[in-house]
Amino acid sequence: MREEEAPRQGLRRILKADLGVQVALRSPLPSLEHAYTHYRVQLQAFLGSIRTGMPHSSLLHELTWAAPEELAGFPMGKLDRSISDHLSAGEAP
Repeated sequence: MREEEAPRQGLRRILKADLGVQVALRSPLPSLEHAYTHYRVQLQAFLGSIRTGMPHSSLLHELTWAAPEELAGFPMGKLDRSISDHLSAGEAP
């Protein structure tokens, strides 16, 4: 994200640039923090839906849509797993 961007604004810009979709963002999920060796990150995820466009990426070989209860079967990093656990447990607002 850019320093001057609000989280919602930055996420909309990134999703449009990287996946070619415009999204409607709704409720934020609980904020997450994670420490790497030399820095910390704070992540804010949102519930949302695609308004226009079909997701595509030149950086990814495959995109998969999955229901929250299916997410446990996919490999992912620690932050992604935390988000998926919130969704799967129905803890999203």
